[in-house]
Amino acid sequence: MNDQRNSAPRRIVFTWGWTHDRAVAPGSTRVEVSFAEDGEDTILVLRHHGLPDAAQREHHRAGWRAYLDRLALRAAGGDPGSDPNANP
Repeated sequence: MNDQRNSAPRRIVFTWGWTHDRAVAPGSTRVEVSFAEDGEDTILVLRHHGLPDAAQREHHRAGWRAYLDRLALRAAGGDPGSDPNANP
């Protein structure tokens, strides 16, 4: 991960990619995460730019959804359990 621009606490931008999948090579895409206050809550918007095709976009959409759901559960005081995608 290469931190490119941060505007705390509203925005984080970094490059993304996989060492094991050359379709999305390290640093080949850009992720932008923005935060906005909404009363006592925070709205998080994640945009992943530069994915090469529809299959990669859907794959990453599903992954980001899963991890953002885990983050929301943790932020609410819950325990999301062990990461199902973690290497043993």
